[in-house]
Amino acid sequence: MFGYFTNTLITSIIWGCMSISSGAMGFHIVEGAAFLKAFFYGLSTIPFFFMFKKEIKKDVWFMLKNKPKLLTIAIPLMILSGCVAQYCYFNAINLSNNNSHIVITITHTLPIVFAALGAHFLLGEEINKETLVGMVFVIIGVVIMKMFGHKRDLNKN
Repeated sequence: MFGYFTNTLITSIIWGCMSISSGAMGFHIVEGAAFLKAFFYGLSTIPFFFMFKKEIKKDVWFMLKNKPKLLTIAIPLMILSGCVAQYCYFNAINLSNNNSHIVITITHTLPIVFAALGAHFLLGEEINKETLVGMVFVIIGVVIMKMFGHKRDLNKN
């Protein structure tokens, strides 16, 4: 229906809206917000599973037969890192003192840089000049947000 870029933009918009709502919840119920976000992300994968059940089963069986060691390392690592990341994310929201926009921006942009670097160093993918420039802009943007993005207290004189 849509091309990859349109689907990517739609995903970004929806995830951005979900981040705003989970960030707002995180001010009041840190652990509850982390649970609800993870729970509903998990629930949202159920229709995806049924839509692509044949391909998913084929892929999982391929991994079990051909890469069992990788799978036995990857699954616990994903569970552990997902738990730690969710905890740190909502703890950061809770500690941000009304600056959740900085937390949300950093946690949603820096993974782009880490993924590109990981793909380069671990998977051997090329990083072209345009990708490098984009990564530099992301890092500069994060630094600017951290240095100058704090909300000012309007009640102070």
